[in-house]
Amino acid sequence: MNKKIWTTVIIAGLIICSLGGYLGFKFAKITLEKDFISLNQRVEELFQGKDVIQDGNAENLEGEETKYGYNLYSDGFTIYRLSKESGGYVKSKLKASNIAWLKDKYENTEWGRIPIYRPNVITAYSEAFSYLLSGTEKEPNLSYSRETLTEIKDFPGSFVADYYYLEHVEHPTEFYFKQNKEWHFTYNS
Repeated sequence: MNKKIWTTVIIAGLIICSLGGYLGFKFAKITLEKDFISLNQRVEELFQGKDVIQDGNAENLEGEETKYGYNLYSDGFTIYRLSKESGGYVKSKLKASNIAWLKDKYENTEWGRIPIYRPNVITAYSEAFSYLLSGTEKEPNLSYSRETLTEIKDFPGSFVADYYYLEHVEHPTEFYFKQNKEWHFTYNS
């Protein structure tokens, strides 16, 4: 009789431990799934259903006009862009200093030196900022998302959940751009 009681107690204990382990596993799995969904939901709220978002800010423009263009002393403006790419996210930054003037104020023609009537520097950089950020009336830039500058700028740092986080890794093109120093954008109007 004593042997039957111990056998029953051991079997009941194994069943209770197995049931507790199973319920603990299910609870942990549900908690992790909720955490993952919550983090993805925050990212999707930032993207607002788009694949590419961008926002920027403009600052006072300071520089010096030269024979071939304008040398900037200040940043002028900065545009941050965040895109979904290859199962991850790519963040890029465009500054006014990436835009280089390639034309002189005058153009040499067969009739002599003719002024090209380039707009003044402040107007040109303001128009470039407006165009690059939000496009034109006919062709709006749909990736522009108001009031997302801080989130894009700090991405992925502020996107952390209890059990998940977004890891910052170097994109292969970052290595390429570091090797080639900088790139320039031509704005001819």
